[in-house]
Amino acid sequence: MLDRILLVLWFRVNCWSLLSTFLAIGFSLLVLGGQIADAQRLRIDVGGGWSFPTNNVELSSETFMAEIVGPEGNVQEGEISVVQSVDLKSGRHLYAGIGFVRSIADQFALGVRLRGHRTELGSSVDCRFKSTCGNPSGRLWAGTVEGRILLTSPDWINPYLLVGIGVVHTSVDGETLRGVESEITRRGTINPKTQRIVFEDVSITDAGGDVGIGASFPLIRGLELDGEFRVTGSLPGGKENMVTGIPLTLGLSYKFF
Repeated sequence: MLDRILLVLWFRVNCWSLLSTFLAIGFSLLVLGGQIADAQRLRIDVGGGWSFPTNNVELSSETFMAEIVGPEGNVQEGEISVVQSVDLKSGRHLYAGIGFVRSIADQFALGVRLRGHRTELGSSVDCRFKSTCGNPSGRLWAGTVEGRILLTSPDWINPYLLVGIGVVHTSVDGETLRGVESEITRRGTINPKTQRIVFEDVSITDAGGDVGIGASFPLIRGLELDGEFRVTGSLPGGKENMVTGIPLTLGLSYKFF
């Protein structure tokens, strides 16, 4: 797990600058056109797969009355707030996109598309305070402007690099702990004055995008099968509790001649 997280961080931090430059160049070529382009096609694509989150989230509770007995026996009473860690699980991933592909040489093409995706995530929770609780659901949304550079030879497979920049959103449902009892922490023993502790929803929007690789397999005229691997999430230094996902997808695309 640690190796996977470190790989994702390295991939995001070291590739954003280069790939963002590529996106800007590709977008300019598609918008402005030029003598190097000899064919442009409208392309739509839909698909889905499975996404693996690389980090968890923490839910913050509403304030509640509690008595805290310190390590030396000193007692304090007042309103406190605690956090509950939520271990996110993999879930289904759906996407759709529309854009253009433009040939720039016999063996290369550039593409730009608007792409949106949604990921549904499950979770498991180690309930605090010896209580009972459920497993909240999580969702990841993203809308990006995405650039691709494609190798169009050989004919049976067209591999490509991709980068997208846009907006990402993470949401996780709140949760309620029931049957709350005392809990020993580094601060001391917490004795809640309630049987229920309510944790608020997480809902965060941030600048983000994705980077990855893929390949298109031509089927019949204009119709292609697409397979992709990408890392999607907020930009480096993004907001706390933003979730990074690694979706593996298959889809269909159609290019209008």
